Amino acid sequence: MRVLWGALLFLALFLFSAFIQNYPATEMGLSYDIQGVAETTEFEIVGSHDGVDPKLLDAYRRREALRQEAVMAADADAQIDALAALRLFDARTLLPVWPGATASDYAQRSLWASSYEALAGLEDRQVTSQVREVPASLYLVYQATWLPAVYWALPGAVAVFAVGRLADKGRLLSQQPMPPLGTFLRSLFLAFVVALLLTVAAVVPIALTLTVLNGWGDPAYPVFSIVDGHVDRLTVGAALVRLAVLWCALTAFVVALGSLARALGANALVCAVVCVVPALCSQVPLDGESPVTRWVPLAYMEPMAHIALFDFFSLAPGGQELLKLPGSTWDQGVMAFLLWSFVLDVLGVGAVAVRQAVRGRRASRMGRRMAAERAGAPC
Repeated sequence: MRVLWGALLFLALFLFSAFIQNYPATEMGLSYDIQGVAETTEFEIVGSHDGVDPKLLDAYRRREALRQEAVMAADADAQIDALAALRLFDARTLLPVWPGATASDYAQRSLWASSYEALAGLEDRQVTSQVREVPASLYLVYQATWLPAVYWALPGAVAVFAVGRLADKGRLLSQQPMPPLGTFLRSLFLAFVVALLLTVAAVVPIALTLTVLNGWGDPAYPVFSIVDGHVDRLTVGAALVRLAVLWCALTAFVVALGSLARALGANALVCAVVCVVPALCSQVPLDGESPVTRWVPLAYMEPMAHIALFDFFSLAPGGQELLKLPGSTWDQGVMAFLLWSFVLDVLGVGAVAVRQAVRGRRASRMGRRMAAERAGAPC
């Protein structure tokens, strides 16, 4: 029980960390921060202008005028409109004359341009200056997508450990008469339910607190990412649904892995360690050219790589691709987790059947030996 409470507190504190530390929100049009805009959007031509392409120099000067307009904006709405014009200018005018511009640069500027253009077109803009002012739905999406892989595997690992301890000899679950296969399936189901309850218990208080303070937010509010070289648009509500589905599939995989270890005879602690191994190995390089690799669970252990949300509150967004494997998608990750969960469950059932058969043979041999000893004993 203490393990469950400790894991619950650990998850809750991490999910609540951005609210406690109160990071500034100066990207994606979520804040009205003149100084932040000045620091994060300023570009200067350093040194002599001799030899500089006149088109590039003219583009810089025009961009500086747009930047000044954004810095001097009278209110948040005016700043978002000015930033939208600035980002569009970057993507459509500045980059074509920018020496050495890469495909990543184009993707990044296109992301920013599309983001601010969409935000500028919203009638009800959600404008804040600090993360603690962000509506609950946006906050949950942001925090969840940036959780390290081990945090996503933690509820399943703790649940497998707790259920395994309850099934140890002399404990609650071991005292209920049930065949080995039934015990395995019951433990598998209970571990998944405990992992679900653990996550809900960590998330619900945070969601309720932020909803009371800032409201739930608009589920149709847009978020963006770079997916396979193009800008992908998604709503906050859809991102939450994707996160929930992906988490359920990932947890099913983690629980199935730990249950298989249990079926093979490992103790509860070893099973919990086995559960987090894929998460710890999530950074292992994979062959992106092979289609088989897209069915490897390691490619999907970090949901931030497959949910359309990119540097939501970052002060300096990067231009790298989000996806670990080109062409892989979040729904393919769900199918990969479910497929491997089924395979691991079948292996677990097989392991239980084999161990039961081995025990039966041992008991049969021992019975025959004892019968032979009694038959040969003197009266």
